[in-house]
Amino acid sequence: MYWLGLDIGTGGSRALLVDDEPAHLEAMQALVERQGFATRTATSLEGARRALEEENFDLLITDLQLPDGTSLDLLPLMEQRPAMDLVLVTGHASVDTAVRAMRGGATDYLTKPIDVRRLEKVLAHVQRAARLRGQVGALREELRGLGRF
Repeated sequence: MYWLGLDIGTGGSRALLVDDEPAHLEAMQALVERQGFATRTATSLEGARRALEEENFDLLITDLQLPDGTSLDLLPLMEQRPAMDLVLVTGHASVDTAVRAMRGGATDYLTKPIDVRRLEKVLAHVQRAARLRGQVGALREELRGLGRF
C-alpha cells in the first residue's frame, strides 16, 4: 500500500507460541502460519522470556500452565510491549485467572480445546492492528520529513 509515494505496506506479523504440549504447539503453529504469521515457538516460561528479549512480536499466544511457572508471570513484560497482543490458552480455566489475565493486558482468554474460528478472528484483529500501527509510524515519519507548519 502506498501513500504520498511512501510504502506503508502490510508487513509480516510475527507471533510467539508457547506451550509444553508438542502436539498442541504444532497444531497451533500450523493454524497461525496459515493465517499469514511468521512464528517462533517455546515450550517453557524461560524460553518465552528469552524469545521476547531477542525479538519483537505482534502476538504472544501462551498456555497458562507451563513446566516452570504460569504465563501470568509474563504480564509484567507486556507493559514494555504495549503493541503486542497476548492470548492466554488453558485447559484449566478459572474466573480468577481470566480476570488477572485481562487486567494484565491480555487480548483474549481461550480454553482448550481451542475454538478455531474464535482464534482466527483474534489473528485477523492482531494483523489489522499491526498493519495500522505500521501505517501510523510511516505517516509520522513522512510528516516529520515534510516539516512543521
